[in-house]
Amino acid sequence: RGVTKSPSRGTNRGPAGRTLAVPAPLSATMRAMSTLAAPPPPNLWDRFRPWRRPFEVGFWIVSYGLNAIANTAVTWLDIQRAHLAFEPWEPAVWEWTSALVCLALLPAVVWFTRWNPVRFDTWKRALPLHVLGSIAWSVLHVAGMVALREGAYALKGGDYDFGNWLHEWGYEYLKDVRSYAALVATMEAWRWFLRRWQGEASVL
Repeated sequence: RGVTKSPSRGTNRGPAGRTLAVPAPLSATMRAMSTLAAPPPPNLWDRFRPWRRPFEVGFWIVSYGLNAIANTAVTWLDIQRAHLAFEPWEPAVWEWTSALVCLALLPAVVWFTRWNPVRFDTWKRALPLHVLGSIAWSVLHVAGMVALREGAYALKGGDYDFGNWLHEWGYEYLKDVRSYAALVATMEAWRWFLRRWQGEASVL
C-alpha cells in the first residue's frame, strides 16, 4: 500500500528540495571595518584649512588697500583746505608707496613673530627683540617708500625731496612703531584664535 510522507520539519529545504542559504551574521571585525570605512564628515575647520593662506593674504591686501585709499582721500582734502600747491596724484603716490612696502615686508614680520612670539610667559624676552624689530621694519619701510616715490616723481618729470633723513625718519618711526605693534598684535591674536578653534589654545 502507498505510504504518505509528511514534510520534514526543522529543515532549510524548500518545496523543490533545494537548501535555502541563511546569511551569517557579520563578525565583530567586519562591523569594525565597515565603521572605519566611513570617515566623519568634515567640520568647519577642515573646510577652512585649504583656504587659510588665501584668506590671510587677501586680508592684508584688502586692509592695506582700503587704508591707502582712505588716507589718499583725507590727505587730498587736507591739501585743499590748506591751499597747498600739490598735484592730485601726489597724495596717491605717498600713500600707495607706503602700503606697497608694508605688504612687501609682511612675510618678514610673519617669520619674526613666529620665531619670537609674544605670550604671557615670553613677553619679557620678546619685547626688547620686537623693539629692535620695529626699528629695522621702520628703516626698511622708509627707505623703500622713498625709493618708490623718487621713481614715481621721476616718471612725472619731477623730483621728490624727503628732507633731512634723521629728522624725517624720527617722525616716521613714531608712526611706524604703532603700525608695527598693531601688526604683531593682529598676528598673535589670529594665531591664538586658530589654536582655540582647533582646541589647542591655552592662557599661555
